[in-house]
Amino acid sequence: MITGAQIRAARALVGWSAEDLSGASKVGVATIRRAESHHFVPKTTQANLEAIERALRKAGVELVGRGVTFRDLEVGDMVYNPFSEEMEICEVCGTKTGPDGDLMVRVRYPDHEMDWTSQLAFQIIPPLPSQQDIRRVLEESRRK
Repeated sequence: MITGAQIRAARALVGWSAEDLSGASKVGVATIRRAESHHFVPKTTQANLEAIERALRKAGVELVGRGVTFRDLEVGDMVYNPFSEEMEICEVCGTKTGPDGDLMVRVRYPDHEMDWTSQLAFQIIPPLPSQQDIRRVLEESRRK
């Protein structure tokens, strides 16, 4: 089960605010902030913890022991190369293990495919919250 410390670390890893996580998980901002205030497993419903964990996994986070890291890229993931000046979005179209055991990916840009390269050259693009989710979070924050 995900801990409050892992929720905080995972949000930082993908660059999300509590509001972003709320929109992606459909869990209230106040609930997320309360959960993050605990170092171990937060005192909230299992359904809320599962929704938070599911949203973070969709954003590319993997829970490892008591910490977090980016998960391995998969075919179909939308990614970008943060080191490239163009910052073009591309899609992972193949994966394989390289000679040193590192995961290699092949990516497809709109006008070409790139040869096999380390997955470390790319960062996953987390799914954005829908307009409906954003409105719900704003309305909830206004009520407080």
